[in-house]
Amino acid sequence: MRFLLCRHAKAVSASGSTGDFERVLSEKGRRDAVVVRGRLKEHGFLPEKVFSSSAKRAVETASIVFPDTDIVLIDALYHSSGEGVVEFLRSIDNDCFAVVGHNPSMEEAVFSLTGRLYSMGTSDCIAFEGDWENGFEFLWRVGKD
Repeated sequence: MRFLLCRHAKAVSASGSTGDFERVLSEKGRRDAVVVRGRLKEHGFLPEKVFSSSAKRAVETASIVFPDTDIVLIDALYHSSGEGVVEFLRSIDNDCFAVVGHNPSMEEAVFSLTGRLYSMGTSDCIAFEGDWENGFEFLWRVGKD
């Protein structure tokens, strides 16, 4: 199994009229997502399916980074813990996929999978390969920088 854990791109700040769930990407976030899409292509990573938090900024990130891939919205990824993300990963029946979500749950899930702390900035994606029986190997990381 190969998969990516991705943090959504930079979003606009919440305002009185826009709640956290409704926040969209900033212009910088959109540009960063395009950069990440190019870097993932360089690695040859083409997921069969993308699972995204249903928050607008995550959906927008998934749509830009993976424009030709089926995106499945998962409400539970919005306020999930790292444990919740790992539980969700265990339920996926695909060999190659991506998950787009939020911090701190993405960083917590990475720690659960590797036993190492990795800081994930906006737009960062970390690739893994392995299985639940033998564990997962950190392959590489891409981001806007």
